[in-house]
Amino acid sequence: MNILFVNNFRSRGGGEEFLRDLLPGLTGKKVSVGLVCRPGTPLTNMFAGTVITVYPISRSGWGALTSVFKIARIIRLGGYEIMNIQRGHDIIQSWIAAFLSRRRPRLIYTVQVPEFMRSRFLLFRMDAVIAVSQYIRDRITSFSPAISSRTSVINYGIDADTFSRSHGKKGFLRSRFGIPAEALLIGTVGDLWKNQIEFLDALVEIRKQRPDARFILVASETAQANVQNFKLRVRELGLQDSVLWAGRLSKEDMRSFYADITLAVTTHRNEGFGIWILEALAMERPVVALHEGGVRDPLEGCPAGVLVNSMKQMADEILRLSHDRPRFEKMADSGPDWVRSKFGRDRMIDNYHSLFKTLSKDSDASPHSTNGKRLNILQIISKNDRYGAQRIFLDQVAILHRMGHNVVVAGRGDTGYVSDSVRTLGVEYHGIPMNGVRDIIFLRQLIKKYPINVMHTTLDRADYVGVILSKMTGVPVVSTMMVPRYHVGFRFADRVVVLSNKQKELLLQKNIRPEKILVIRPGINVERFANPDPEKREAWRGKLKADDYGLVFCHIASIIPRKAHKVSIDLVHECKIRGENPLLIIIGDPLSGEYYESLVQKIADLGLERNVRFTGWTSEIPEILSLSHFTILPSENEALGIVLMEGMAAGTPIIAREGEGGAELIEEYGTGYLFSETRSLGSLAEQISMLRKDSVRYSRLSGHCREIGMERFSLSTFGRRLSDLYGALCN
Repeated sequence: MNILFVNNFRSRGGGEEFLRDLLPGLTGKKVSVGLVCRPGTPLTNMFAGTVITVYPISRSGWGALTSVFKIARIIRLGGYEIMNIQRGHDIIQSWIAAFLSRRRPRLIYTVQVPEFMRSRFLLFRMDAVIAVSQYIRDRITSFSPAISSRTSVINYGIDADTFSRSHGKKGFLRSRFGIPAEALLIGTVGDLWKNQIEFLDALVEIRKQRPDARFILVASETAQANVQNFKLRVRELGLQDSVLWAGRLSKEDMRSFYADITLAVTTHRNEGFGIWILEALAMERPVVALHEGGVRDPLEGCPAGVLVNSMKQMADEILRLSHDRPRFEKMADSGPDWVRSKFGRDRMIDNYHSLFKTLSKDSDASPHSTNGKRLNILQIISKNDRYGAQRIFLDQVAILHRMGHNVVVAGRGDTGYVSDSVRTLGVEYHGIPMNGVRDIIFLRQLIKKYPINVMHTTLDRADYVGVILSKMTGVPVVSTMMVPRYHVGFRFADRVVVLSNKQKELLLQKNIRPEKILVIRPGINVERFANPDPEKREAWRGKLKADDYGLVFCHIASIIPRKAHKVSIDLVHECKIRGENPLLIIIGDPLSGEYYESLVQKIADLGLERNVRFTGWTSEIPEILSLSHFTILPSENEALGIVLMEGMAAGTPIIAREGEGGAELIEEYGTGYLFSETRSLGSLAEQISMLRKDSVRYSRLSGHCREIGMERFSLSTFGRRLSDLYGALCN
């Protein structure tokens, strides 16, 4: 892969420190990396002597006009497939340069600050958006839900070993300012627009009990309005001897800063993430922060951090920590492990590399597979509720729309899960009864209006409508077989897409010609499952009490008999008999009716009330899967089981019924275990228990599942195969 980063920031901040860690890590994965930056900035020399190619390009004066042509030439000559834009003011320049290059690289914008709104128009031109925190992602998606499907959260990561306590020169700052070793030294990092002035009143309260308390800032002291107002407030409160300025510090001196402070505070309510917080935690310094902004990502659930709602609470918490030495030391000791496990540099690099890899494949699928032609595609679906087929349909619409095709959707009814979701994507939707001649006439007019190149139908009634329209208009039609059930409409479709080889065999038995049948596995948002929302994950961790259990299963399916929840319950019972403390999480609706009541009764009969939890339907499946060890789907008459693919992308081994579509995932990729009614569930429970106890073997299988999920089940792979199919039919 060839990736060009663009960052024209004039100085050095968290975004530039992030590049310092990310870019060398990517080159270690055989990625060719280039960087466009301003001449004379810290980035110009940051990568001197490395394999990273730096292109200093001026944006001042005449350079502002010529820069787009220079960058276009760099893209063309360097063969760059992907551009990662780091700052909002670089989007227009990069977008124009990408267009002029004639290579059309995939465009990614990494949003590092919440003030992205000035670039909002061009957000829609990005192939992917990366938010450095869930807070920023929420801001983006609240601005436009249509962007949510292409927006991922990838947190910053650092090398925790570089910021270990042993690497800090203790006493450096205390000797510089004459501060005793036992004095309470409270540190913060960031220029004076980050609300530090509000902490001064808290400092007054702290000094009433701890007169030795000092507040030290790593910040510029140059004459700007924020600095002058801050200093004026310091004088008003009589804190001149209690507030210290460290100025801007080098990386080496930052380690000494962390080594000398007692604890760290962050007062910014609108922080994008706060990479320095990770450094402080890694240096065994507890952090107290306002419960606002992107700082929640590194601090929610963190045993070394405290989130508060006001400056008064911040003062109270600091005083409690200063008086409770055992608690302080316990928090300090836990910081490095938290950073290593959640926010390590290698994890950040892996997440970026996976996303780039997906987009690189996506670039092959973009309209090149239809010889550069952007098609007009009519997607027709005959149900508007929320089941697996509808989820696959929506992913299909989303990726084709993202690839630049003009997608129009016709569905049954004007309100419902499908119609609302399609409109959220920014795709044109037409709701019709789908029950008579008037609907056929309307759809025929729609085909003529655009004009439509190809139709794709989902579910039985839509399949019949598509076949009739195809015969009337000559437009080719593709039907997707969502369940292992044959109907005569497949015989008249131009192509039939099946999700598994099991379905293909069924069609062959019905004498459907082999060349008409294509196995195309659906795609999923692999980045979403690889990077669950940390805030929502911690909320589910508490709600489910997941940490109380040694073995967690997740069964995602509608509460209907053919989904075989009783098998999952029996498996949990077998695990419990063998000394495990298992938890079965059942996600799905409805939580009522005869079948649901039979499940509740079975759970009571087996004494599993504490071991089975029903959540109902939730969109927060990635967060729950991130707390699980296995994904199970022992359904009968299952075409494939998209939830098994999602479980693999989340890194959970899977369990499926032998002979069903989901079994193919295990047989092809070796990602889990098969359940068979001819074999004892006890032996399966034994295998699962042994695997979970072998942490090395489990981690290896979990990583293999995640790797297969990322490489084989991405939406881009799905879109490329569909685009190839449509192109072949149109040609």
